[in-house]
Amino acid sequence: SDVDAFQRGISGCQRKRVNVGLELVADPKVCFLDEPTSGLDSVSATELCRMLRSLAEADDLTIAAVIHSPGPAAFASFHDFMLLQTGGRPVYFGPTPEVRDYFKTIGFTYDAATMVDPLADYIMKAVAGTHQPDLDAATLKVEGLKWDHMTSFHELWHLKTGKAPPQAHDDDDVKVARAQTRLRKLGHLLKSVAYDAVVAYPKKVLGQLLPRNDAKSKDRRTPTFCAMFALCFKRACRQVYVTFLEFTLSAIVVFFALGTFTAAISSSNLNVLGGYPADICAKQYPGLRAQCRDLQQNSYVSALQFVGFIVVAANSAVASATFGAEQAIYWREASTNLNTSAYFFAKVVADLPMAVVHALATAAGYSSGFVSPMSFGRLYLGVLLITCFGYLSGYFLSFTLPYSACGLAGVGWAVFWMLLYGGTTTLMSDNRQARWVWALSPGRWANEAWFDAGTVYPYDKVREGSEKGEDLFDFSRAKSDYLFYLPYGDAIGWGFLTLLCLLIIDLLLINATKLDKKR
Repeated sequence: SDVDAFQRGISGCQRKRVNVGLELVADPKVCFLDEPTSGLDSVSATELCRMLRSLAEADDLTIAAVIHSPGPAAFASFHDFMLLQTGGRPVYFGPTPEVRDYFKTIGFTYDAATMVDPLADYIMKAVAGTHQPDLDAATLKVEGLKWDHMTSFHELWHLKTGKAPPQAHDDDDVKVARAQTRLRKLGHLLKSVAYDAVVAYPKKVLGQLLPRNDAKSKDRRTPTFCAMFALCFKRACRQVYVTFLEFTLSAIVVFFALGTFTAAISSSNLNVLGGYPADICAKQYPGLRAQCRDLQQNSYVSALQFVGFIVVAANSAVASATFGAEQAIYWREASTNLNTSAYFFAKVVADLPMAVVHALATAAGYSSGFVSPMSFGRLYLGVLLITCFGYLSGYFLSFTLPYSACGLAGVGWAVFWMLLYGGTTTLMSDNRQARWVWALSPGRWANEAWFDAGTVYPYDKVREGSEKGEDLFDFSRAKSDYLFYLPYGDAIGWGFLTLLCLLIIDLLLINATKLDKKR
């Protein structure tokens, strides 16, 4: 099938057959089956029911099955039949061949020659109130009974089995006892929920993070963390680096073209316009003199921020496949004691060279049309920062969202962190109480680093010539607007520190989510 295995898997019919087969392979004495014939055609359903009957008779096996709308032959295959009404009240429990006669005694006569519905469907419709009984022809009746299909079937069955009639109303003692039972059940439920939240769930997560090493066990030897890492890393490399041609096209050509395209649409007419000379500023109105020497224009900031948005969106889409495309495989292996932490780090390390090459190709393509006093090395290091952010973002999205939604979600993610909270569109100086959000954004730190490397460092002082060291432009107002005060190296360092935090979050997510799939 072209559909992902973890979305579709085998068909419902195949799943039913496999489940029945798995139950029978264990050679049980009691077998419970939930709708074993659902999804099967009438012939397959009849064959399955007859096979179950023969197994029950040959092996003294007790088989209890919930079944809906069985055909006549499938229905006749069962030795006994239990029919329950709303609330679990019994309507009939006894040999299957006798159910027709019992319903005749209470006024429901089934004539196979004239009836269109099979016997099982007729009985279901009668219990649902579709058919009304012929009380005059009934031989089993309660004197003075006013027919109500919701209660009369139950009362007649009590009469048939010799039990006392069910009480219509509970007395006060019964009501008190039931209320106490409800309170006890509620207490047990709250206790169970609290235990799961405080003890069981953290214990499961800790077991995923630090799995027990059974290397010393003679019964079952499991690989150590390093051995598991090596195995997963080797497999991940084979998945990522299939052929040299594919690697060249996907990692170099595509991202070089992406950088070139981005430069073509964002790098035209870039300029840094500093303050005006002092003699011109002296002629301005007194209220404008303070702004006259400030930075007047800086189009590099918006251009580089747009590059960051494109890089994060593209790389998050690529990286979401690292874990998202093989979730079904991972869940299956995790259920057999796969060390999740070793698996996670193996996949991340295998992706790291690809991220480095993506960043290099993007920076090389962008620099072909990007004219700036910033060196290529500083441009590349910033692109590497946001490329790694894109990869870690792709991991995050694949752990929290369906894989099919990760591509579109990556665009929204890039808009949020690179455009809204990149530090230059929505200014931190206007939202000082929410500065912690910008502190978590690698896009903000990349933009601050580029601001220093491409604007402040080249233009705040004269860097060469006879006037070397003299003040050139005043960036104090621009720095206070952006709240960009750090030099390039410090800003890059803080950016990679946020990546480390996101890496830890990703590690916790893969260990703490979908625990039911890893059993």
